[in-house]
Amino acid sequence: MTTASVPRPPGPRREHRRGALVPTIVVLAVLAAIIMAMAQVWTEVQWFQQLGFTRVLVTEWVTRLVLFVLGFVVMGGAVLLNLHLAYSRREIYPPTTPEERNLDRYRESVEPLRKLVMIGAPIVLGLFAGASLASQWRPVLTWINHVPFGTKDPQFGLDIAFFVFTLPVVRSLVSFLMTVVFIAAAAAVITHYLYGGISLAPRQQKITPAARVHLAVLAAIFSLLIAASYWLDRYSLLVGNGGRFAGASYADVHATLPAKAILAGIAVIVAILFVVTAFRGTWRLPVAGIGLMILSAIVVGSAYPAIVQRFQVDPNAQEVEKPYIQRNIDATLAAYGLKDVEVQTYSATTQAEAGQLRHDSQSTASIRLLDPNIVSPTFNQLQQNRQYYGFNETLAVDRYQINGQSQDTVVAVRELNQDGLGQNQRTWVNDHTVYTHGYGVVAAYGNKVSTDGRPAFFEQGIPSTGELGSYEPRVYFGENSPEYSIVGAPEGTKPWELDYPDDSAPNGQVNNTYTGNGGPSVGNFFNKLLYALKFGDMQILFSDRVTSDSQILFDREPLDRVAKVAPFLTLDQRAYPAVVDTDGNPNTPKQLVWIVDGYTTTNDYPYSARESLQEATTDSLTNATGAPAPAGVAPEQVNYIRNSVKAVVNAFDGTVTLYQWDNNDPVLNTWKHIFPNEIKPMSDISGDLMAHLRYPEDLFKVQRQLLASYHVTDAASFYSGSNFWNIPKDPNVNNVPQPPFYLTMQMPGQDSAQFSLTSSYIPGGQTERNILTGFLAVDSETGNDPGKVREGYGKLRLLELPSTVTVPGPGQVQNNFNSNPTVSTELNLLRQGGSDVRFGNLLTLPVGGGLLYVQPVYVQSAAGTSYPLLQRVLVAFGDEIGFASTLDEALNQVFGGNSGAAAGDAGQQPAAPPGQGQGQGQQPGTNVPADAQARLNQALSDAQKALADSNTALSQGNWGAYGDAQSRLSKAVSDALAAEQEIAAATGGKAPAPAPSATPTPAAAG
Repeated sequence: MTTASVPRPPGPRREHRRGALVPTIVVLAVLAAIIMAMAQVWTEVQWFQQLGFTRVLVTEWVTRLVLFVLGFVVMGGAVLLNLHLAYSRREIYPPTTPEERNLDRYRESVEPLRKLVMIGAPIVLGLFAGASLASQWRPVLTWINHVPFGTKDPQFGLDIAFFVFTLPVVRSLVSFLMTVVFIAAAAAVITHYLYGGISLAPRQQKITPAARVHLAVLAAIFSLLIAASYWLDRYSLLVGNGGRFAGASYADVHATLPAKAILAGIAVIVAILFVVTAFRGTWRLPVAGIGLMILSAIVVGSAYPAIVQRFQVDPNAQEVEKPYIQRNIDATLAAYGLKDVEVQTYSATTQAEAGQLRHDSQSTASIRLLDPNIVSPTFNQLQQNRQYYGFNETLAVDRYQINGQSQDTVVAVRELNQDGLGQNQRTWVNDHTVYTHGYGVVAAYGNKVSTDGRPAFFEQGIPSTGELGSYEPRVYFGENSPEYSIVGAPEGTKPWELDYPDDSAPNGQVNNTYTGNGGPSVGNFFNKLLYALKFGDMQILFSDRVTSDSQILFDREPLDRVAKVAPFLTLDQRAYPAVVDTDGNPNTPKQLVWIVDGYTTTNDYPYSARESLQEATTDSLTNATGAPAPAGVAPEQVNYIRNSVKAVVNAFDGTVTLYQWDNNDPVLNTWKHIFPNEIKPMSDISGDLMAHLRYPEDLFKVQRQLLASYHVTDAASFYSGSNFWNIPKDPNVNNVPQPPFYLTMQMPGQDSAQFSLTSSYIPGGQTERNILTGFLAVDSETGNDPGKVREGYGKLRLLELPSTVTVPGPGQVQNNFNSNPTVSTELNLLRQGGSDVRFGNLLTLPVGGGLLYVQPVYVQSAAGTSYPLLQRVLVAFGDEIGFASTLDEALNQVFGGNSGAAAGDAGQQPAAPPGQGQGQGQQPGTNVPADAQARLNQALSDAQKALADSNTALSQGNWGAYGDAQSRLSKAVSDALAAEQEIAAATGGKAPAPAPSATPTPAAAG
């Protein structure tokens, strides 16, 4: 054997290197873990510090940590203690039976792992328990800091705060302790069995005195916790939601309530029997006690209440349940802010007469024609400016003072849209340092449009020009901002952020350097490293664009920012923009802000009906746009809600300001004890900001859902449910509720027209009948006084239509529109030439002593560049239908040639007739051909007959007749277009009057 073939033993130097390498790897792994953790934790701290809400984060984390430690210590300590007690009091005897010999082998195999199990099991269980308890930080904080409601429950006479704040925490504590005792007892039983304290061998069952005392004490503690749980069940009956109404029913109060007290007493007796067993050594008494408790739970806890319900309640339910239903009604109205709804019977007329709208001129002039859910593509086409800008699919409705008058408006923010860039432009530098923000707002009148059907903009362009005055237009924080942007640079650096395009600038654009304080600094290597790890992007670490003065902007969506700084709020689904003077100083520029409505909620208000937020706030708009569930703490169901906070997010620097909106809300006042400086008083709201606040949409949706049933305040009538209502489905979207609408209008009995949020009702149950049964509106006008809400804001007014009056509902009105011969014929004309017709929102207004329906009709190209333009307006009052190029003319058609009031588009030149192109217009003539109207009437009549003949021939399979009818239809359409064009040119664009022979046929109402 050669020396080369002999293995060389490892030398001391090599062993030393290996020994030194292991700790080095461990240290590096620990450092890496720390840095990765800091990339998530410290960056959050910096984000909250920058916004000034560090206390919120610290309070949450400290509370979570304390609860985690408490849960860990209690669970882990209890399991460890009981394992130790069971092991230390073991009594092992030589095995004498096969079962004992098998157990001895198990014990020998477990013994090497005993220490690991006895330490590891408590740690693992403690971690789970700690994490579970830490999630209860909100109810624990509110319990510690709660304030009273000042209202007592009708059964126990306790303040509502006990049910909202105390009961949930106590129940959670009892449940947690029951889990701890159960797991600890299971660990003790296993240990005693493994080490001989318990024997289950046939004919040799035994339990040692130590094991007996140990397990009997644990069983006694568990029985006491069961007793506590039964006792708490008595209070929980009031927040239950079983049967026909919420809260405790007759059977609950007279059977279940005493049964729970009896079961609690029996559980206490069983606990005493277990204590006796610990000292006397017999298990017969506690076993008998357990049997009695089980039997009592069946007989007293279940059978007796069922018997009372079956034989005492069901035959006389309406009478015996009456006081409890009344409790439910009163509590529900109080919990949802519905106690002061102004209800009046509205005997609506369905007869239209000339001059009928004379006393509703304010409402008529403010009727909104621009549908914010349809016109976003039009805003994009006309005001997008560049491909890297865009507007939301759903625009906002607001009101602004223009020339001294309040105008309903449709407002859109021109946000950054990086998806509009070409692929070769999507570099890291462009995405994160050049294209960083949007620019400005676009606003249009809500009650009128331009001649060709385009929105009538009063604020537009880049830079923005119009009626809104000077404001900071840059949008760094919005609903479509990039994940993160790096902004800012040292003074004197040539700007590289694209500010806005400008053809007169040297490079066709104006650049800018961010000067705000919108995000944490990334000016040092450590922060660069943390954010590079947070976003998984090493470019942050190496790019020269990340300078000593750079800031990083992230978590930029308004809802997300508010949800993070106010985790105690449930947020409205929609943030809306406003250009406002936030500081009340006319010498400083206005600010573009996002306004978010925040709610305080609970699901523990006694006797109040529960409502699903997701279901109540879903309508055709949220369903179509895929709006997210409410941000923040959004419980699946609530039975109390208040709009307690108005949150404002600055679009330029991301500042979040929380204003207290409800000074009497005990839930918010409780959170103010926890976060005393984070919520500013209402007195800090400037007058201009106050003028753009409004009644929140989601709250109104929840309230209208409740009022569909709870407008019935008599307990007996409520039990029968014969007068319950439904929210109508959107006529243009299948099986989805119609959304509420913002518009300026005057309710009957109201002094003047106010900005309002409205909805309607139809009969409840399973009926297909779509007639109007009620109309709900809330005064949404906040006024413009600094720190003071206008008197009347938030007033809910409900019009109840008597059953003797038959007014068409939204679905029936839409059907009448679609089936009217004149309307259907002209809509077919509008669809000629590759165009699509889109119906806008169907508005309902209580004017003229009845209910007026208004629906804008948009036309857009079916292919290529397509955006909707307003071309016609549909109006209905009773059975009368108007259809014209302007709302003013359509109203006149309905009300005998003169409605008595001018619409917002009165005097406006109508759109060019179909087939003449959009925006071309006509030169007005001076003489109207005598036979032009007659030719138009004849053409419309011929078109109707040709359509009917086509349908008949098609159903009979007579293709020759079908071809002949289609030829006649084509000629009729051509004749009608020619006649309409001739009339429009001769009258300066005024639409022709409807043909007498084609007067809308009255449709059956109801």
